[in-house]
Amino acid sequence: MENHATLAQILPREITGMTRKLPFWLKLLYGSGDWGISSIGMMRSIFYALYLTDVVGIEPRLASIGALVGIVWDAINDPLIGMISDRLKTRWGRRRPFLLWFAFPFGLSFVILWSAPNWESQIALTVYVTLAFMISDTLTTLVAMPYLALTPELTRDYDERTSLSSFRTVFQLLGAIAVVVAAPMIVDEVIRMGGTQQQGFMLAGAIFGLSGAIPLFFIGWFVREKFVPEEQEELPFRETLRVAWKNIPFRYAAGIYMFNWSAVDMIAIIFPYFLLYWVADGNLLAKVNVLGIDLALESAFLAS
Repeated sequence: MENHATLAQILPREITGMTRKLPFWLKLLYGSGDWGISSIGMMRSIFYALYLTDVVGIEPRLASIGALVGIVWDAINDPLIGMISDRLKTRWGRRRPFLLWFAFPFGLSFVILWSAPNWESQIALTVYVTLAFMISDTLTTLVAMPYLALTPELTRDYDERTSLSSFRTVFQLLGAIAVVVAAPMIVDEVIRMGGTQQQGFMLAGAIFGLSGAIPLFFIGWFVREKFVPEEQEELPFRETLRVAWKNIPFRYAAGIYMFNWSAVDMIAIIFPYFLLYWVADGNLLAKVNVLGIDLALESAFLAS
């Protein structure tokens, strides 16, 4: 009996740690972080263009310019914040400080996104909504990048990483469905109570902003980074782009991703206009009865 050593005694601690199962509560908590990122991203993708043109009153061409500037800024800040997160060294780790510092500003920024002032100047409104978009997008990246980067730093086991991603995907889908169903109903209810469309969007933004910030803050508070990759020689930015471009599968994946999301975004932007002006004939409070439940027209169609 004494000669039979256990596997844990024979293998190095690093290897046995790779196969250790993560507790259910940690997977559930980690997965819940994508609720806010998904719901906020979905609400912005579907309703923001309609909000800018029909609620704020910005001309479509100016609204498009503002959105374009915000999207270009998103392409710039993603790698910058990813690089900062990789290089950050604190006693709390590399990822957790971002979640602790920026979770609630991230939620607050989603309210700011829907709070355009009642100005007459089209240019001033365009500048305001563009800056609001950029602030919200930056704060989203400040929590989303470190959050997503946590997966390989919680476990080195392939199956456990897959399990973490599965929990995240469940909350991602729940967040997307919840926002397309609930946001139009919230806006309609505020209008019915005598409020404005903008107040309805701000209330929906506050609800989903807060409900998305809380899980991210708790992840930063309770989840610990267990594995930090070994430092590797850093390549200059241009060299990184050159190496990436030489990878032919990467080119195909990037192209497929770009065309896929271009199609999704075009449909997401156009569909609310189609529902409001063609199906509902401009009726903001149009309802559809589904299984005996009166749902806002957008909620019923978008959820399906």
